[in-house]
Amino acid sequence: MARSATLNPLCDKHGAHMSSREVLIEECGAADLLTAFVCTFQYCDRCYSEGTGYFDFIEGKTDLDSGQMLCETDAMPMFLEIISSDDAEIWRCPRCSRVTARSW
Repeated sequence: MARSATLNPLCDKHGAHMSSREVLIEECGAADLLTAFVCTFQYCDRCYSEGTGYFDFIEGKTDLDSGQMLCETDAMPMFLEIISSDDAEIWRCPRCSRVTARSW
């Protein structure tokens, strides 16, 4: 399976760029570091990770998004890669690089 060399997800709420960081997840009395992409838009708590997809990160807790865009090939959570000038969205699978377009 081909894999994307570099992920460059956009925030699925703002269309802003995201930067890679480690976030400290505190759930069920345990703490764990997760490498995720975090929205760079001021006051946005949106994150993306390959295995989890998009989620909100609030006060050390994750709130998973139930409406993930899933890849038709391998069911991985896709990431928003491009928003065109006519508001069409291009989504990409981080595992197989399949592309899906969605227009509003």
